[in-house]
Amino acid sequence: MPKITIDGRELEVPEGKTVIQAAFDNGMFIPHYCWHPGLSPEGNCRMCLVEIEKAPKLMPSCTTAVADGMAVKTDKTSEKVKAAQKDVMEFLLVDHPIDCPICDQAGECKLQDFYMSYDAQPSRVPLDAKLHKPKRTSFSDQIVYDAERCILCTRCVRFCNEVTQTGELGMFNRGAVSLIGLQEGQQLAGEYQGNLADICPVGALTHQDFRFKKRVWFLSGAKSVCAGCSKGCNIQIDYDREQVFRYRPRFNGDVNQYWMCDEGRLSYKSVHAEGRALVPYLRRGGDKPERSDWKTALERTAGVLSLLAKQGGSASVAAVGSPLSSTEENYLLKCLWNMAFPGAPVAFPPETLYHEGKGDKILKTPDKSPNASVGKALGISSTSLDSILTGIEQGKIKGLYLLGDDLLERRGAHQALSGRLEKAISKLSWLAVQSPFLHATARSAHAVLPAAHHAECEGTFINVDRRVQRFVPSIPPPVEARAGIEILQDLARHLGHEVPAGGAANVFDHLAASEKAFQGLSWKDLGDQGAMLPGQT
Repeated sequence: MPKITIDGRELEVPEGKTVIQAAFDNGMFIPHYCWHPGLSPEGNCRMCLVEIEKAPKLMPSCTTAVADGMAVKTDKTSEKVKAAQKDVMEFLLVDHPIDCPICDQAGECKLQDFYMSYDAQPSRVPLDAKLHKPKRTSFSDQIVYDAERCILCTRCVRFCNEVTQTGELGMFNRGAVSLIGLQEGQQLAGEYQGNLADICPVGALTHQDFRFKKRVWFLSGAKSVCAGCSKGCNIQIDYDREQVFRYRPRFNGDVNQYWMCDEGRLSYKSVHAEGRALVPYLRRGGDKPERSDWKTALERTAGVLSLLAKQGGSASVAAVGSPLSSTEENYLLKCLWNMAFPGAPVAFPPETLYHEGKGDKILKTPDKSPNASVGKALGISSTSLDSILTGIEQGKIKGLYLLGDDLLERRGAHQALSGRLEKAISKLSWLAVQSPFLHATARSAHAVLPAAHHAECEGTFINVDRRVQRFVPSIPPPVEARAGIEILQDLARHLGHEVPAGGAANVFDHLAASEKAFQGLSWKDLGDQGAMLPGQT
């Protein structure tokens, strides 16, 4: 591999890497606007100029390939580079509007950051002499374009050409009047528009959903996983106090690179959606569930399930896991039923239950559940769900504990399943539903146990490629909702048993030690990028 030096530091770099890639891979920062690691290099902003020994002029580091023996100087060691950066910044700011107080990008704008670090000189252009361009141009119902703020880095154009390969955007006109616009006869569409606002280094492209909602310096971030489909895109949840304001993609080279789809991006709204289950409910003989407290709801559920098992044997009390719930919740459910009701049926919904529409060749999968592989990994069969329904219909199963799912929602080919369950519920002596949402199945239950949304608790999901990925809480659960693993741990105590205690980390380490598919993994091993399931199921 070629050996180069950057600011006197000797590096060994893979063949074909550019100077800026070599620097970033080794923790060295070179300022840039047009370069993005997920797009082809353009070399038009000139902010990443570096001095290369024996080169006749400063070179753009984003398009210059490394060569053995190359000696590179950045602004840390070269006065020429410092002077060039000042000139580039002044040029980019010549006609830039001074509207930072009303710009959504304020606080995460590279023009602001780089002005302070590499320029910091007053403008020589009077405000009234600045060139004016179109403002608030709607490219779609999601993206707004402000041509005055645009520095023509063409990241957005390259994204449409290279990632989505739809080519809706282009650069038009020449010189000072150049701007980004829609190609003739085309509209900005598709499922990945939000990424345009993410990659814009200034405030030229903003997302309609987040526009004017919150100043970014008030936001905190939590590393999480998107629950919109089985791909498991890595995301950052941006929140303030007890409200989530947006999801943004977080880099994971093995899953989603730098991107996420719009459906997943907007799924943050489910955190604060109407229909959340906020308090425990019990049905006390009437048709309408009544508000209860946790102690009563769990005691009642444990008592009825124990009584049914005593009267009809363990096989009369069944449980159903869920690909909407964490790996740890499904594991605790399996453990609890094996201890409290030995031989009782524990099932998992059909793999295709959440298949809605089609996936695409970029990120989206047809399966809209985040924990797609958890049933197989834990050895919970989906075929046994049919036998559970048959048992209910025949009067052999009297109690059912349901995790997460709304099995009464009629989904495509599985309408027959929801129809059978709807009729079977009336034959159950006790149906308990643990879910973040007061959905149709929960409203039909004898007990509703409100669980936290995945943005409000910690745990893991296993994506369609069998990668185990962690998520952590951003905000606390609302009202009386609780983390799902806490609910199951408390239910176990009311049933007179002890399942693995502690938080998600301890539960995961316990399951990794006991489940074949997880052998060799630990919570710590997962890190921020996740890890593949090592075992076979």
